[in-house]
Amino acid sequence: MDGFRGLCYRDRLFKQPRETISQIEVESRKRSLAKGVTWRVVATRTKVSIAYMITGEVDAALQIGFIEVFAKIAICYLHERAWARVPI
Repeated sequence: MDGFRGLCYRDRLFKQPRETISQIEVESRKRSLAKGVTWRVVATRTKVSIAYMITGEVDAALQIGFIEVFAKIAICYLHERAWARVPI
C-alpha cells in the first residue's frame, strides 16, 4: 500500500494529508500589512475618483485621498491584528 489508505481522493491525488486546525498558520503581521496596503491603493483610487466627481476639483480630490489613505491603513492593520487574536 502507499500509506494513504483511508484518505479522500483529493488527499491521495496530492499525496498530502488533510490539514488540521493546529497545522494552519496564523496570518503574519507582514501579510496583514501587505493586504492593508494593497486594499488601500484600490480604495483610495476609488475615493479620489468619487471626490473628483463630487467636487470637480483635482486638488481637493487628491487632498481627500491623501488624508484618507494614511488613516485607513492604520485602522485596517489594527482591525486585522485584532481579528487574528479572536479564537474561532
